[in-house]
Amino acid sequence: MNFQEYCELTQDQQKVNAEKTLLFTFTNSKDEEFSLSPEKIYSFLVFAIDNYHLIQDAWENAPSKKTYLHQYEEKSYRAIFKTASTPDLKIISSTGSSQTKALTLLISKLLGYLTDSEYSTPEENTYFQKDSMELAIKNWNKLDAPHAKKISSPDRGNIKELFRQWLLDKGLAPKSATSYSETAIKFNDKYLAEIGIQESSLYDLGPDEVLSALEGLTKIDSWANVDKTGKGMYTTACKKLAEFLAENALQIFIHLPKPFLLLAGISGTGKTRFVREQARYGAYKLVAVRPDWHEPSDLLGYETRLTGHGAPEYVSTEVLKFIAAAWKELVDAGFELEVGEQDEATSLRVSGEQDALSRVRPHWLCLDEMNLAPVEQYFSDYLSVVETRKWYKENGSFIYSCDALLDSGKLNVGGDKLKNELGLEAPQYTELWQLFLEAGLPVPFNLIVAGTVNMDETTHGFSRKVIDRAISFDFGEFFPNDFDAFFDDEETGKKQPVKLSFPLFSHTEGATDAAKESRSFLKAVNEKLKGSPFELAFRALNELLLMVESFNGEVSDRIKLQAVWDDFLMMKLLPRIEGDADKVGDILDSLEDLLSSELSDIWNGDKVRPDLWRKPDGNIACRSKRKIKMMKKKLSGGFTSFWP
Repeated sequence: MNFQEYCELTQDQQKVNAEKTLLFTFTNSKDEEFSLSPEKIYSFLVFAIDNYHLIQDAWENAPSKKTYLHQYEEKSYRAIFKTASTPDLKIISSTGSSQTKALTLLISKLLGYLTDSEYSTPEENTYFQKDSMELAIKNWNKLDAPHAKKISSPDRGNIKELFRQWLLDKGLAPKSATSYSETAIKFNDKYLAEIGIQESSLYDLGPDEVLSALEGLTKIDSWANVDKTGKGMYTTACKKLAEFLAENALQIFIHLPKPFLLLAGISGTGKTRFVREQARYGAYKLVAVRPDWHEPSDLLGYETRLTGHGAPEYVSTEVLKFIAAAWKELVDAGFELEVGEQDEATSLRVSGEQDALSRVRPHWLCLDEMNLAPVEQYFSDYLSVVETRKWYKENGSFIYSCDALLDSGKLNVGGDKLKNELGLEAPQYTELWQLFLEAGLPVPFNLIVAGTVNMDETTHGFSRKVIDRAISFDFGEFFPNDFDAFFDDEETGKKQPVKLSFPLFSHTEGATDAAKESRSFLKAVNEKLKGSPFELAFRALNELLLMVESFNGEVSDRIKLQAVWDDFLMMKLLPRIEGDADKVGDILDSLEDLLSSELSDIWNGDKVRPDLWRKPDGNIACRSKRKIKMMKKKLSGGFTSFWP
C-alpha cells in the first residue's frame, strides 16, 4: 500500500494527492487546495527531532493545550509549527499559521503510514512523539519521493518545475499545471525548427519570443488542428509561459561561475559598452582607474583625522556607495540578514528562498582601464575576500556568506556621516547598517566586477593570482567586431552576447557524469603542466565544474561539453602561460597534442562547436586550437603570451 492509498482509507474529508517525487497536495475544510513538497516535511521532522525541547516548550506555553502533546489542538499546534522559523522551513511555519488543521492532518497521516500505525484522528494521536518521528525518518524510503530533491537555482536548468509551481500558485489544479508545463510545451517544441527557431525548447526563450513563436505556430495547420481539438491547451500553455517569464525573467540569464571578469582586448572593441549593455537588466557604475592607485583605500575609502572638529572620519568612495546599493537591493528583496559564525569566523549571512533570487538585479561595477595601475595592489582586498564567498542550498532555500571587504572598525569610525553617504539613513536599512557595524561590509552576491583592460606598453600585466581569481575574456576572440554589420541593424542583432548575471554557487555540488568527465579532462591537462609554474590547482577544478553547471553540460552532448572545456582553457589556463622557448615551448606542443585528442569532436573545422556566450546559438571553430597556434607563432620571435 502506498501513501496515497493509506490516505484514502482514513475517515476524514481531506483529499490528499501524493505525487511521486514532487508534491503533496491536500485540502482544508473548505476544500481549498494547498501544495507542499515531501522535502519540506522531511526537513521539519528532522528539525522537530533535533529541537524537541522547543516543540514541548511551545506546546506547554499554549493555554488551551490538550493533556498530551500528541493530541491535536489548534493554538498549541500553531505554536509548534511556528518554532520552525528557519529559512528552509518557512513554508511549514507559514502554512501552519493559516491552515493548521489541514497541515496537521497531512503530517499525521504521513507519520502513521511510515510507522505502520493505524490512523484514527489527530485529536487522538498526531504521532508527534519523538520516537514516532525518528521511526518515520528511518522508513522515509518507503515513500516514492526522495527527501533531498534539489532545485538548484532559478535558471534554465529547472525552469519547467518553477513554471509548474507558479501555475499551482495561480490556482491551477496539479493535473492542469503538469499538462501545461510538460505535455503542452513538449508538443509545441516539436514545431520550433519548422518556424525557424534554433532553440530546442520554449523554455530557452524570453517572454516576447514565446509569443512570437506562438504566432508562428498558429500558421501551421497540423498544430492548429491539435490545438483546436485540445480546446486551446497549447495556445494557453504558450501564453501562460510568456506571462511567467515576464513576471520572473528566469530564462534570460547565464549565471556566471565567478563574479569577477577581465575583458581584455585592443582599444575600441566595445568592452565598456559590453558591460553597460549587460547592466541594462540591473544597475551600473563606471569607475575610471587612475595610474596612481596603489592601495585598497583608492577603491574602498580611508580614515582621516584632517577634520575641522578633530575627530576621525571615514572618507567614502563611489565604489563603496555602489556596493552598499547592492546590499540595499537584497534588503528590498525581502531576504533575511543576520550575523553568524562560520568556520570560526563572524560573517554577515543572507538567507531566503531560491526562487526569489531570480528577482534580484545584478549590480555591474565596471573598472575601466583596470590595469593602468597594479591590480594586485589596489585590488588586493577584493581578490582575497572574493574567495571566501559561500553558498549553502537545501530544499529550495539558500544561505550566502562572505568575509568582510571593509571591517567593522572602519565603519564605526564613519558613524552617521558614513551611514548617510552610503544611502542607509532610511528606517528600512537601519538593521543593515547595524549588521555592518557588527560584522563589517562583505561582498554582496549580486555584485559583479568587470575590469576592462588593454594589454600594451602603457599598462601593467597580470599575475597568476589575478588570473586565477577572474574569468578572462580575450574580447576579440569571444566577441569579435563585425565591420560588415556597422550600417546594418539587422545584421548587428543576429549575434548578441547572452545576458549574464551573478553566480549562484561558490563551490560545485554535484558529482554528475559531466563533472567526472571534466575532472578527468583537467587531470590530463595538468599532467602536461606538471613541474611548470602553470600547473592548475583545486580552484581551477572547482571553476571548471561551476562552468559545466552554468551551461548544463552533459556527457550525452559531447560537443557542448567540449565547448565548455575549450572556453575554460581560454579563460583560466592559456592566459597563465607566457615566457620564452625554454619555458613554454614543450608545454605548448604537449597541450596541442593532448587537446587534439581530448577535444576531438571540435578540434578540426570552422563551425564545429556552439558559441556559448553569444546568441542566437551558432557554431564556431575551436578557440583554444587557434590561440595555441598563435602563441606558438609568437614564440618564434623569442617570447610568447596569451594576450594580443
